[in-house]
Amino acid sequence: MHKKTSLVFDYDGTLVDSNNIKSETFFTSISKYKFSTNILKEIIDENPDFDRFSVFKEFGKRIKLSKYEINIIIERYNKQTRELIVQAKEINGSKEFIRIAKEKNINIYINSATPKNELLETVNRRGIDIL
Repeated sequence: MHKKTSLVFDYDGTLVDSNNIKSETFFTSISKYKFSTNILKEIIDENPDFDRFSVFKEFGKRIKLSKYEINIIIERYNKQTRELIVQAKEINGSKEFIRIAKEKNINIYINSATPKNELLETVNRRGIDIL
């Protein structure tokens, strides 16, 4: 019998209660453009597979923003989500599960759509640096 030695987790909503954070931060990131929230909602609803970069690029295209302004929005989104996710509630039992897996020498990996450097920073700041 083959013994399993690795586990793969999604991060948002599996280890940390952060799904709503990312959704809500899309809108706080564009708060300067108050009358454009409906446009952003349309983009997200019409393109559920878009990542954050694609969402904001399309948003910028529709309201005629420069690449510089789009990048500022993306950076604002990244900074806000990172800070909120670092403080977010853990999914009940996830830290204990990781502790037990570490004791049993099980490899744990995260598979996430979050950009790698951002994910690594968040994981390290939350003290889940065994991954």
